[in-house]
Amino acid sequence: MTPEEPDDAGTLWRAQTPENAQPNSEEMRRAVEQMERKMRRGTIDFVVAMVLTSAAIVWIAVEFRHPLLTVGAIVALAGLAFLVFEVLQHRRRAPVAENGAAASIEFHRDLLQHCLEFHRKRLWLRVLTLAPGGVLFFLGFAAARPDVAALIYVELATFVLIIMLIVPVNRRAAAKLECQIANLTSLGEEPGAQ
Repeated sequence: MTPEEPDDAGTLWRAQTPENAQPNSEEMRRAVEQMERKMRRGTIDFVVAMVLTSAAIVWIAVEFRHPLLTVGAIVALAGLAFLVFEVLQHRRRAPVAENGAAASIEFHRDLLQHCLEFHRKRLWLRVLTLAPGGVLFFLGFAAARPDVAALIYVELATFVLIIMLIVPVNRRAAAKLECQIANLTSLGEEPGAQ
């Protein structure tokens, strides 16, 4: 991104002068396309991370056979599959511009609102689908490998900490999105904005 190119819609409209109060549709289109690319790339990165995590879980479960480890791996894989399903379903429900219409404040706001919904809805369900499988997996891994159990318990504690941080991190992301939506709403209400 070049220094003169705006990084979001808010910057675009704040840079407007009274003589040039009408938002440039090409600049707005670029800002929305950048947001869509970022969302698409985030989805791809997430799916790749989940596939690699799943492969590691399967490899560990096959390599160090133990009943608790196997059950933990199955439950963890089910939780990861549900999480991937949630992310992909959310991405499919993203708003799209009508017939290639010019990007607008409303469309940008709709995209942000769509992202906000993901951080608010079914959050505890996602946490509860991940937590039991991960805990069982680490306990089973420690039982299968007692020689490195202390290290595995540290990994389990890290996993529990990460699970506990999911809610506050999502709430912070939701607050940031709410602020961006409020900024776009105020921009849309300014005279001369469309």
